[in-house]
Order: sequence, then structure tokens, then C-alpha cells
Amino acid sequence: MRKRKGLFRLMVRFLLFLLAVLLPAKNQAQGLYFPPNNSSVWDTMPPSALGWCQTRIDSLYALLDSNDTKAFVLLKDGKIVLEKYFAGHGPNSLWRWASAGKTVTATLVGIAQQENLLSITDTTSTYLGPGWSSLTTAQEERINIRHQLTMTTGLDDGVSDLYCTDDTCLTYLAVPGTRWAYHNAPYTLLDPVLENATGRTLNQYLNQKIKAPTGMDGQFIVSGYNRVLFSTARSMARFGLLMLNRGVWNGVPVLNDTAYFGQMTRSSQNLNQGYGYLWWLNGTASHMVPRIRAVFTGPMFPSAPMDMIAALGSEGQFINVIPSTNMVWIRMGETPPSVPLDYMFNNIVWNAINQLSCNASVPVTLNGILQYANNAGSALAYSPLELVDSTGTVVDRDTSRMNGSFSFNAIQGTRYRIRAFPTLSPGGINATDALRVVQSFSGSAPLTGLLAMAADVNRSGTVTATDALSIARWSAQLLTSFPAGAWSQDTNVVLADTAAGPLGLRVLSTGDVNGSYLPPPPSPCPTASVTDNAGNLYPTLALQNQCWMGSNLRTNRFANGDFIPFPLTTSGWSTTTTTPAHALYNNDPANDSLFGRMYNWFAATDTRGICPTGWHLPSDAEWTALTTALGGTGVAGHAVKSTYGWASSGNGSNSSGFNGLPAGFRRETGVFEGLGSHAYWWSSTGLGLTPSNAYFRRASYNATNLFRDNGLKRLGLSVRCLRD
Repeated sequence: MRKRKGLFRLMVRFLLFLLAVLLPAKNQAQGLYFPPNNSSVWDTMPPSALGWCQTRIDSLYALLDSNDTKAFVLLKDGKIVLEKYFAGHGPNSLWRWASAGKTVTATLVGIAQQENLLSITDTTSTYLGPGWSSLTTAQEERINIRHQLTMTTGLDDGVSDLYCTDDTCLTYLAVPGTRWAYHNAPYTLLDPVLENATGRTLNQYLNQKIKAPTGMDGQFIVSGYNRVLFSTARSMARFGLLMLNRGVWNGVPVLNDTAYFGQMTRSSQNLNQGYGYLWWLNGTASHMVPRIRAVFTGPMFPSAPMDMIAALGSEGQFINVIPSTNMVWIRMGETPPSVPLDYMFNNIVWNAINQLSCNASVPVTLNGILQYANNAGSALAYSPLELVDSTGTVVDRDTSRMNGSFSFNAIQGTRYRIRAFPTLSPGGINATDALRVVQSFSGSAPLTGLLAMAADVNRSGTVTATDALSIARWSAQLLTSFPAGAWSQDTNVVLADTAAGPLGLRVLSTGDVNGSYLPPPPSPCPTASVTDNAGNLYPTLALQNQCWMGSNLRTNRFANGDFIPFPLTTSGWSTTTTTPAHALYNNDPANDSLFGRMYNWFAATDTRGICPTGWHLPSDAEWTALTTALGGTGVAGHAVKSTYGWASSGNGSNSSGFNGLPAGFRRETGVFEGLGSHAYWWSSTGLGLTPSNAYFRRASYNATNLFRDNGLKRLGLSVRCLRD
């Protein structure tokens, strides 16, 4: 085995040497327009070129205006498509970026690292000196710059002032890197880190390294403990354009450390997959949001393209950068009154942008399978996908199921492309692939199609020695990312047609030109927990090929945000005959966290959705599948019952992990019964011959059975949700 490893390393070294000799000098091609520096000239693109209707643009502007927007600029291919100012604001008006300015700081840190003025693995104390916090010396020495960039310092964010950078405000809570929390003070301390590392003030370094090459205006202004960036809207758009071109402005490298750029705009840790280095990331399997400890399933902005990265600031300061469509848009303004949390307005604006197309619609469903392009045709599960029209507008989204299947709502006769955003790590890239690329560009065995795309890791349009060298460097662990990104995939145009069969979309790890990667089999539960729309967190439970909630539902809201009626009195419940309602056992809040809430069938099956997005109330057949997986009706009750809390020593084994507690129920008369003795869970299946009844499952203290019963839809029973 040691001999084989030695031969592999020798082959890698030989490839690196050979390719360094063969490698031709080549400048990166620029496919974007860049406005000239120190000029108000900026080329435009008419909205009609994207198929956008003026009436729908007017609706977008009305939405922005009614939500206290000051400025909105949208770029396509670097050119201005939409630009609008409100409430007396204009092109020369300055406005605060708030926390959206964090992304400028992250960029400056990357520039300082590429100039060897610092390393993000350096301890913060290297530049601030000892005693910058209230931590012990040993605790302080464990915090480095990367922890500041990723919001994982472990400093206590429960202090009274999140912005305070005094040492008395910076106290220990957790080991660095083990806890994600949106804490402004550790970020703010990056400013003196930069100043001490570079020997220049923050504004001096900004002027020299970003503003001068890009033509941006503005500066950081001290506000309390903070330094807040102020600029014009077009300056904010210039920064977005710089990020769209991966740190290069019109051929001039600004941030040319491609490894740092890739790390900055990918998930920086597993605690909050939706966060890079002070950038917010869309398209991740889960995400967290500022000042809320819950982990939410799915992308942060479902209506936005999955590859979008975003700068987000308080009161709705946004920079959205979308590489797949060469689009950037920015919003400056006051707090949007239409949303409870300002960041949510970003998704609402995306909804309006997605409606700008003038195309008439004849709906048709497009079904497909997402597969890895290896000999096994491995299905890729839980990958976000987008359906994109000819203008680059995303018209529908889906996430692949366990078997790789997906579906889109399309318009008949329209041509689309499909894009996937796999959430697993790429693999299969090694020296064998580098050798295969050498054979391709030398002409002995040319690569074609998807294989050629996966080989062109620099996206130059041609497979060259540059690509082979990059793959060899990756296999030698000298490179951590490719300019082309982590994934290559089919780019075929799809015609939406009612007669179209299932579509096959193939994906390869960029660089895996021989398709050697075998993705690990997917778990039914892609995340360890799921959060409902009210912020309640539930563990997930994989049972056979099903993913269940590991505790009873507790929400008081439907998925659209509407409150579920909550009759407190017996008469109030008994008169709720066909309308949704929910209750707490004995109306006691103490029963909420332990047993969850109980719902009548009308609430459990309401079209507004009672389960988190991507989950549903299980059907009678799905309950039967669970019962069968646990050994059948006679023993499944023992497997789902918790090991405590049941009357008369009627506890279960909980061998399933279901942790079913005896939560009782509420009769149609409004009376509560059964706490400690029985558990009931609704199914979504009603009785055809008895329309007033629906099926449920019951576990009891005096039986090992999981009973299949039915009863009045007016009953208040527990709910467990099942992943789609």
C-alpha cells in the first residue's frame, strides 16, 4: 500500500512539473461591461431585451416605493437595466450600507492576506495585543481572524450591547468554531486588525485597494462603536459588479486570491450553511438568520437564484450577486414596513422580479431525474434546482427527492435550461483526471460534451494544459477551488411539451473527467432538525425511507403566517365545527414544550399548510408504511412510545426514536382527556363513506399496538409532519 501511495505522489509531482513547462501564459477573458472610473457614463440595456413588461416594472417600483426604498439599481452583464430613486433621493445621494458593508471588510481582509500582511489563521491577539477581551489569555489565543469573518468567535452575544467592543463587553461563552451567532462586536474588531496589519487607516486602505481601481465613492464613518460605510447607489452596484467578476475589475485584479474568494462565497462552517465570510449564501440545505438561534431548512431566499450571494444590512440594504445570470441588484432605504424582519423584503423583491416577463402562459409540468454522470447513474438527493428561460430569468424552483426526481411548472412551447446546485461536497478528482486532460489537449483522446466541460476547470472555452495543471494541483492538495466552480452539468435546451418524457440532468464534480465519484447514499433526513414558521425547532428522524419529525407539532401559525384559531373555552371549541382550530391540553402553556399542541383535522389539512415548507401531514398509507417498518401493528406502538410518562408502567421501548408521549386529546365537545394514557396523531386521509371522520393512529398505555382508528374531524389530536 505504501508503494502505491509513493507512486501516486510521484505521478502527481511529474504532472505538476510537466504541466508547468507546457503551460502557456493566458489572460482571463472578460465577458462583462465595466463603467469607466470617475465618470457618470454607464451603458444601459433596455428591459425589453430581457422580455420585461413596463407595467410589471411599474408594479415593482410601486412595491419598492411603498416600502420606503431610496434607491434601486439592477445590472445585467454589467449594464444598467433598471435604476430608480424615491423620496427625493438621487444618483448623487449618499446612504448607509449598514451591515452590507461587512462584505467590503471581508474583501479588504482577503486583499491584506494576498499581500502577506496577515493570514486569516492568525490569532486576533496578534494584531490587537493581549487583553482585548475579558477572556483568559488561553481563551483569547484560540480566537483567530477566520472566526471573526465567520461569526464563530464563541464570544457571548447575550450581552446588553451587541455593538460594544470594550473588553468588558467581550465575554466567553463557547469554544471558537463551535457556535454561530450574529455578533457585531467581533466583526467590528476586524477594523483595527486591518489597520494594525496594513499600517493604514480603514478608509486609506479602502481608497487604495478598492475605490481607486473600481471608481467607487464613499467612506466608512464612525457611529458609536461601529464604522458604517456610506456611498451612492451606483457605487454599491460597482462593488456588486466587482464581486460578480470574482474580484477582478475590467481586467485589473483587485482580490486575485481565487482560493480566498471561493472560501468567502461558500459555506464557511457547518453551523450556518448560509454564511460565508460575512456574505450570505442562497441555495444551501439550511440556514440561520441574524439574532435567531433556530436553524431553518432550505435556502434563505426561495424566490432568488440558488447561486446568489448577498450582502445584507439592517433596514433592508441589499446587494444581490447572481453569477449564473450575470445579474446584480442593490436596494437602499429605510425599514420595509411590509415584513416583520427587514431581510425578508429581499425575497419579496425577488418575487416581483420573477414576474417581470411578458410571456403568455400555457402551463405544463416538466419532470426529470438529477444524476451524477458516473457508470452507476447515482441519484443526487436534496439538491436545489432552477428552471431558467432564455432571458436568464428563474421561472420555477424545486429540490430533488431521494431518488433524484424533480418537477417544474413551465410554459408549453417555451425553451428552458435547468440548473442544479448540489449540496454535497465534490469528489473523484485526482491525478488520473489530470492525465486524462493531458491526453485530451494533446489530441490522443479528445474529451467532448459534459466531460470536456468538467475538464475545462478554468472555463476558458478550451481544454488546455492550464486545466490539467489545476486538477493536478487539486489532487496534490495545493488548490481548494476552481474558477469554474465546484460543479459542471448538462446545459441542453429543454422544450416544454406535454409529450415530453422525464428529463435527465447529469452533473459532474468539476475536474472529475472520468466520472469516478460515487456519491454517498442519501439519508431520508438531509438535516438533523427542522424549524416551523413560528420558529419552533424539531429533531428529524430517519425511519426506513421516511423522514419524520421527532416530536409533536407546536406551531400556532399556518405556513403563510396566518394565526390558527385558538378557542380557549369548552363552548368555543365545541362550536368550531368545520373551521380550523388548535389547543393546548387544559389550556396550560406548560404542556406546550413537552407534549406539543393539538389540532382539529380542518387545521391539520388546511391549504395554507400546517407543516414547515417541504413537509406534509402524513397520509393513512404513509402511517401504514411506518407501522410495517416497525414490525407491524401489534408491536409498533411499543416502538413509538417514549420510555417515560405513560400510566401504569405502560412505557414503550422508543426503539424507533419516535418518542411518542401520552399527550391525550380534546373531544369534539371541548373536554380534554387521556393525558398520560393515550397519544393520537392525525393522518390526512378522510373516510369516503363517512365524510365527518378521518383516520388517525393511536398508542395506549395498556397495549403494544399502534392502532389504526378513525374519528370525528372535530377532535383535537397531535400532529407529526413527514418530509415530502
